[in-house]
Amino acid sequence: MIKKTTLRKSKKETNKGITLIALVITIIVLLILAAVSIATLTGENGILKKADTAKNQTTEAEEKEQINLAYTTIVADKLHNNERKDVIISADELQKELTNQNVNTTATDKDSKQIEVTFNTTNNKYTIEKETGKITGPTNSGGQTPTEPEYNTATTVKDAITQDKPFKEQTPIADSSNKTITIPADFKIASDSAETLAEGVVIEDLNQNQFVWVPVENMANFKREAGYSNGSQQSYDLTRYAEPYASGYSTETNEYNAMKKSVEDNHGFYIGRFEAGKDSNGNVVVKKGADVYNNVPWGNTMNDIEGTSNTGGKVGAVKLSKEFASKNNYTGVTSTLCYSVQWDAILKFIDSDYTGFAKDSSQQGWHSDNYRKTDTGNIETNPNSITGLDLIYTNKPNEIANKQKNIYDIAGNVWEWTMESETPNYRVYRGGTVRIRRFLLFSFQSHC
Repeated sequence: MIKKTTLRKSKKETNKGITLIALVITIIVLLILAAVSIATLTGENGILKKADTAKNQTTEAEEKEQINLAYTTIVADKLHNNERKDVIISADELQKELTNQNVNTTATDKDSKQIEVTFNTTNNKYTIEKETGKITGPTNSGGQTPTEPEYNTATTVKDAITQDKPFKEQTPIADSSNKTITIPADFKIASDSAETLAEGVVIEDLNQNQFVWVPVENMANFKREAGYSNGSQQSYDLTRYAEPYASGYSTETNEYNAMKKSVEDNHGFYIGRFEAGKDSNGNVVVKKGADVYNNVPWGNTMNDIEGTSNTGGKVGAVKLSKEFASKNNYTGVTSTLCYSVQWDAILKFIDSDYTGFAKDSSQQGWHSDNYRKTDTGNIETNPNSITGLDLIYTNKPNEIANKQKNIYDIAGNVWEWTMESETPNYRVYRGGTVRIRRFLLFSFQSHC
């Protein structure tokens, strides 16, 4: 009996023990769940924090949309009043239009090129480019860090076009044929880019300058060719022509070798989609619809690209090209005037066997028998003054004559400067016979 009772007692105590353990576990679990719930709500990545971030992002998007609407309204009004299309708005004009929209803001001139707009209810401050309408920000009066911009995360050209955002850093991505292209930091794939390298992938910087990738798969083919003039092959005397020119400016040979090394490492290079243009302040741009940078000298002399004593005070094409990357704050990218070897690589890209476009561009490019129709159906009388116009074949009214693989005006009736020399006294033009000297910008990634 004693043994039996002892067993029962032990069993009872054991049951009580299990109940207490279960209770303690339940309380601990509840406490843990409570802690998890609180962290989920209030932590750095908690629901409340995310909700607050989403609210701020919505507010910022609405404020940017209000600025954009005011800006485009002013531009549209000016265009309607027959002002130039490269209109520049003032802070007073923007403030007046925002007030008309019942938006509580203060707009002031930040400098000669930018306007600062403060939203008085949120203290968010935005910077607007007067010429382009580009909006950056916000910051606020409390000194908070600006909202981190959204960057492209795509791994393919197609997805990058869809995301329509710049890449944060230099990024290799693949086209639909699994060919790789490296996109420089702060560049995006343009919305009208091709999806394959073979058709011309277009990149665009933060200032809307555009470049096209020219693939070079085999360096043995990256060489100067005896080209064509009016359908006839030219004689090309290597003893008279040089690239680089040994007696040129001090860094010319090193720059040429760096260019070739970059082309070899990256299997290609970028060329300006349009010939160089200039904005209303005289800065070099590579944009559609800009005033063409006409009648520019190559440099001061064959071995002087800095001086202007022999050029009537004009800065030469080489210096303008070399400074382009730094003036646009590019990272890991160098810009220079187009080399003749690159010009030939572009022609091979467009016309691999030199039997079509590269041999005879009389029906393509800037020629007197091609024209551009304006929106009203009128004929453009001076197409050579604007970059990127869609010139139409006279006998093929639905085809663009001067765009090949997304590159505009690579051939036609206007000369373009190159880095090539015809020793001992000349630098070489390419592209045409009319002596309106222009230039093309070539950009390569020097730190891949």
